[in-house]
Amino acid sequence: MLMSAAGDLLDLPLVHEIVIGDFGRAAALDYMRFACVRERALIRSRLKSDELEFFDEYRRLMFTVLGDVGFYKAELIAQTRQTHGHLTREVLIGGGMTPVTSDIVERIAVTVAHAAASARARGYERVQLALPCNALSDVATGLREVLATPQTMDELFGRSRWPTPDPDLILGSELSVRTVPESVLTVLSKEAAVTAPRLLLLGAEGALEIYGRLSDDYGVLIVPIDTEQQTLIDDAVITAIGGDEAELRRSRDRLRQELIEPAKEAFGELTVVEACTDFSFGLGVSSVELFAEDLINTCYG
Repeated sequence: MLMSAAGDLLDLPLVHEIVIGDFGRAAALDYMRFACVRERALIRSRLKSDELEFFDEYRRLMFTVLGDVGFYKAELIAQTRQTHGHLTREVLIGGGMTPVTSDIVERIAVTVAHAAASARARGYERVQLALPCNALSDVATGLREVLATPQTMDELFGRSRWPTPDPDLILGSELSVRTVPESVLTVLSKEAAVTAPRLLLLGAEGALEIYGRLSDDYGVLIVPIDTEQQTLIDDAVITAIGGDEAELRRSRDRLRQELIEPAKEAFGELTVVEACTDFSFGLGVSSVELFAEDLINTCYG
């Protein structure tokens, strides 16, 4: 007979999350790693009272990771190469960069549809979607609408050249969507020591707009950022994607000296949020870590 702690864990429903990677790829893998570590720690803490050993088979979270940027952005990559002979920041979408095209959304939706149908064909009833990118949260929520009804499914696959998965597998139950800004604000609003915490967001312009729309719902204040400071953040995004250690140190120092310290002088106590999932500067709380924390909280209660 199962011990109570083990039984309680194994009785929890399995959750299958489809992670749209490559925005950027390292961020998606970091998200998976953070979620893996937090999930293991939680399971071990619950098994400890019965002195039971941990096994991965206790995990209730299952994943499909879609690292398919060559498919999502095929046209954009080709256009940028044709224009410049190489890739530039023009291949980055959303958040004040290149606008998200209908072709990119369509290709992401097709990929997600096939992944969702495959998960449900394997028996998963609870399937959810996550896109570990602050600035593309609206794209993620838009995918739910694209895959919501027989009509929208017909429109998607009617104009595409890719095979249609079984619509009954996709439409059988709602495909829930998790976004980084909502997760970050959920965690921070519960942990904040003050009534209306001030958040300094180190993220792309589009990400700040999304946080601004949500801020009143979570009782937080967003510290304003001027054009010059936003350019500094955007440059740091490119540096973070590239991963050169010397450039990372320079970006970290500039963000601290030219943005964070002046903001603290002007607004007093505030919480710095690395609101770009590619960031790991150690200048504030990590949005990708909070995204993983919220996942574990919602799945295990």
